[in-house]
This record gives sequence, structure tokens and C-alpha cells, in this order.
Amino acid sequence: MGALFENKVFYSSLPPSIPGGKDKPENLYPDADVAKIQILLDNKNKSGIYLWRNRINGKKYVGSSKNLSVRFSNFLILII
Repeated sequence: MGALFENKVFYSSLPPSIPGGKDKPENLYPDADVAKIQILLDNKNKSGIYLWRNRINGKKYVGSSKNLSVRFSNFLILII
């Protein structure tokens, strides 16, 4: 099961129309398995939009959360 979740990309951003917004990732993690702790620390108490990308089959999942660290902890527990 770990191989399916081996590599992911997360991002948190504001739309370009909002001051300070940008259209490129705020945070990028090429390998979520290696960066689990950093992902949770970087996104503590932040809301945002995120993208998971499976580097094996190219499938993508886009989501949003009011608390990214809580949401990511639910995903990352699957790759322990």
C-alpha cells in the first residue's frame, strides 16, 4: 500500500485575485513519506487547497480544509 502513497505534492495558496495570492504552490513535498513530520509542522493551523499526485499512475486528488494539519494527519497515517 505504501507505493500508492509514495510521492505526493501538497500546496496551499490564495487565488491570484486576492492580495498576496499566487498561482503556484506555497509548499511542495516531492515525497510525502519522507516529509510527513515537516508537512504537518508547515501546515499547522492553516487552511487551504491541496493537491495529491500519484507519481506512479499520474492520478490527482484536489481538496481543501479549514485545518490542513488535521486533514493531512488523516492521510499520512495511511503511509506509516
